[in-house]
Amino acid sequence: MNIDERLDRLTTRHEALTQTVELMTHESRQRGERIDRELERLGKELDKLGNLVSGLISVAEAHGRRLDRLESESRE
Repeated sequence: MNIDERLDRLTTRHEALTQTVELMTHESRQRGERIDRELERLGKELDKLGNLVSGLISVAEAHGRRLDRLESESRE
């Protein structure tokens, strides 16, 4: 194998590696964008869940106060 053949072979390998890296970079960016969208969606869902839990806490506290009041009234 002479020097020209070796250079051609190295050039071919280099081009293949360059294409592979470009493809991996593109896929990585797409994956990152999908992850960002999913994290945003999950954040919104967590906000909704937090609001629901806060509402449930308010209802439970109101019921607790009502029970306390009813118990104190029944003792009188």
